[in-house]
Amino acid sequence: MLKERVRREISITLRLNINNIWVAMFPAVVFAAAGWVSNGSSSATEALKFLAALVWSYFFSYVFDAANQAVGCEEDVLNKPHRPIPHGLVDSRGLWARYRWASALFVAVSLVGNATTLAASLGWVLVTLFAHTQLKPRHYYLWKPVTTWLGVVAQLAGGWSFMDDLASESIMWIVVVATMFIVAQPIEDVRDIAGDTRMGKVSLAYLFGAKKVCVAFCLIIAAWPFLAYALFLHSSTLSPWEWGALLLLGALCGIAFHHAYQWNSLHHQRRAYIVYCFAYIALTLVPLSCLVSR
Repeated sequence: MLKERVRREISITLRLNINNIWVAMFPAVVFAAAGWVSNGSSSATEALKFLAALVWSYFFSYVFDAANQAVGCEEDVLNKPHRPIPHGLVDSRGLWARYRWASALFVAVSLVGNATTLAASLGWVLVTLFAHTQLKPRHYYLWKPVTTWLGVVAQLAGGWSFMDDLASESIMWIVVVATMFIVAQPIEDVRDIAGDTRMGKVSLAYLFGAKKVCVAFCLIIAAWPFLAYALFLHSSTLSPWEWGALLLLGALCGIAFHHAYQWNSLHHQRRAYIVYCFAYIALTLVPLSCLVSR
């Protein structure tokens, strides 16, 4: 019996997190690494804090996925049938229960950091709860950018603050990265128009059509490497680390552009969103490369 319950919980967790784990977890880990480089310490205590940041970043993802899928099961039946509710492993009530204990663990782990990490954790729990219980699907196109921007700020600030206090430069990096991510985010909803319509969600892709959203995304993502250079690097002499981060970002942006430009293909739109998420992770590597190069 216990073995079956453990196996079932593992299956639920894998299906719950498989779509978002990398984009919801890795940027926080990158900024935790950047904070570690910033503080300049190599003690065992710092290593333990970094391990706590890894655990915290996982729960950051789990908290969002549990709330999101607890209320989005109708959409998931159509767009993502592999998730735990459509697959028959759990119901909405079960995911809300998991949301509650995951939120408690998420906040508890944040105590290893500082007051900023705790504030980021409490803020993210409140944002996910409010967004998924109080905000209306018909206003999705208005509140989604706001809640996600707050989430990215919490993600990056929380990760950094495990290792070092925020300063003016790190705050600037967080705000810029969060804003760049959000401006390009409507590409996410191009692949989900049918499911969003079923849920009553009104997205920019629904309002203006896939083509306009894809064209706007292509223009925005093409500017990312140049913006990263101007805002983060702004030097005529780059280190190998900085070149590597910038070239990786440019390559991923180019691939995302290629897929998004083919707006008539659902397959390419799904690929565009996936590569866009990897480009976001690469974007977080640019500030890290600056610190490593100093």
